[in-house]
Amino acid sequence: MFTFFSVGKKMKATGYKSGFPDLFLYEARQGYNGLAIELKVKGNYASPKQKEVLQLLNDKGYLAKVCTDIDQTIETIDAYLK
Repeated sequence: MFTFFSVGKKMKATGYKSGFPDLFLYEARQGYNGLAIELKVKGNYASPKQKEVLQLLNDKGYLAKVCTDIDQTIETIDAYLK
């Protein structure tokens, strides 16, 4: 049985850092070093740590943003890869 706790433990064991975006494309495009997306459902917001990491990535030349639904996520990825 998967629980959030067991998934979180596995993520931490593999080196996942708190606040790091859910999706990351390591492909430089359109003058950016890569694309980072934090996934949230409508009504949920990025934590202060997540906002800090997204800002750091933007400052370092990545396109980093929050997407709140699948359509926005797909549009963001499609626009980035074109």
